[in-house]
Amino acid sequence: MMLAFRRSQGFTLIELLIVMALVGLAVSLVGPSLYSQYQSSNARQERQKFQMLSQYAAKLAFYNRSSLAMDLDGKRVSIRALDGFVKEQEKAAAETEMVGSAVTPLHSESFNSLFFKPQTIEIDGNGNYLTPLVKVRQSEKEYDIALQSISPKTTGNDAD
Repeated sequence: MMLAFRRSQGFTLIELLIVMALVGLAVSLVGPSLYSQYQSSNARQERQKFQMLSQYAAKLAFYNRSSLAMDLDGKRVSIRALDGFVKEQEKAAAETEMVGSAVTPLHSESFNSLFFKPQTIEIDGNGNYLTPLVKVRQSEKEYDIALQSISPKTTGNDAD
């Protein structure tokens, strides 16, 4: 007697369920570590973004020889002029606006994961910070961010 062998046309339901269970197990083991790597990468990126913004403010103060202030409040950082520094675009806008309106910042930036205590950091016309260290809170951790002042690069031949 000859047995007729049936050719397999695909995977059985049991085989598919076993493969799906193995894939789910692998994702549940690897997923949390990938997510924590993602969060730490975003946190580092936000701190770097704040440092770049503070460098921008220092360079703006240095090149315009005017004092600026960085207002830190919660998740927002605003850069505003102190001693009469007004960009040309703002002069034109100020002429068309009503007198006595609120001072608009030169630049404003929001952060998703950084939190600042309300404070003002002043930058003099040489690009130097009067407060060289800022404490920020991020994901239940506190970080100190050192603000680097702008100083003109000099070479050894400048004494002539």
